[in-house]
Amino acid sequence: MTSADRTIFTPLEATHHLPTNLQPIEQHLHLNGNVRGTQLLTAGMSDGVVMRIDTDMESMVVKYNPNAPHKVRHEIAGFQKLQDTPLGRKMVTPTYHSEELGVVVMPYFEGQQLRDAIRNGTIDSKQANSIIDELMQIKKDWWSKQEKVPGAHEGNSMQRNEWTDTTRNMQGVLNNLAQKYGLSPKEMWTSPIVFQDQEYPSLLQTAGRVHEALQRRPPYLVMTHGDATGANILFDPKSQNWKMIDAEWAGLADPAEAFVRMTKYISTTTASNREQLNARIQKNRLHLDLNISFPPAAVTIQKEGIKRSPLFSHALQDPNFIGRSQEYLAGSYLRELALADKRGYPEMGLFAMLKAAEAVRN
Repeated sequence: MTSADRTIFTPLEATHHLPTNLQPIEQHLHLNGNVRGTQLLTAGMSDGVVMRIDTDMESMVVKYNPNAPHKVRHEIAGFQKLQDTPLGRKMVTPTYHSEELGVVVMPYFEGQQLRDAIRNGTIDSKQANSIIDELMQIKKDWWSKQEKVPGAHEGNSMQRNEWTDTTRNMQGVLNNLAQKYGLSPKEMWTSPIVFQDQEYPSLLQTAGRVHEALQRRPPYLVMTHGDATGANILFDPKSQNWKMIDAEWAGLADPAEAFVRMTKYISTTTASNREQLNARIQKNRLHLDLNISFPPAAVTIQKEGIKRSPLFSHALQDPNFIGRSQEYLAGSYLRELALADKRGYPEMGLFAMLKAAEAVRN
């Protein structure tokens, strides 16, 4: 659904037919005009096809996942939950969907993922912060006016849902890092972390703190988008307009977890420089040498965003909001640690370790 895509089908000539992987649903797409071309988009649901279709009348995005219809079902249900909320006007809303076929169709929004725009410099700090400012104002006002649902269950919690997988994958990443730097996995787990002469909790302590936090039920739940990250915000530099996509995680959730999804932009996915990453044990402490830089817009969003947590705490009359946000922030960095090998830069796991420890220490 973004302009960051790769063409897999050249413009079509004198035909209405779509690529083979979309032909089974061609008659259901309600195409307006002749098909002129298609593109496979890089954004979208796992295990499915996300494709832009251009006709001589319009452009649309088709998300097709017949092998995992539950993902389509969650996506459709999420849009339905959000369409009449204050956030609904900022959503790219489906024009057609079918759970039976596993398909969602929506208009194409000419823009790129905010995360990519930040990473490649298409958007500056002022513009980026303005978008997040508007999103946070919508969320704060919306959440504060909702009736709080008692947290009898965990609600829609990405971190709780992924925690078993996170802890399992963290071990594998640590084993690889330990081997790379000539350390033992135990040293990586249990040693207090030192960075720039500041000491932080060990990974074992950090993971234990996050585990305890995720074991607790949220004190209450509110309706949220659930995944309002830079990957799901589209920005059009020409119109300066922005839209939200991907409502799969929409539902009742702890607003502190949703707050972290909105404000965390200093991450392994936005790093613009990754040099001289090293780890060594000295006096029973894990010393990290990290030379990593981030786009100014990413730094500004996270710095200014975290400053607003007291405003959310006050608006929601939730004195524990700030503390829970820090725990969710640590959990989010531990998830990045768990994905370091999969994302192709395992050494950035050191950075994720540090940021998780920093979050719980604060």
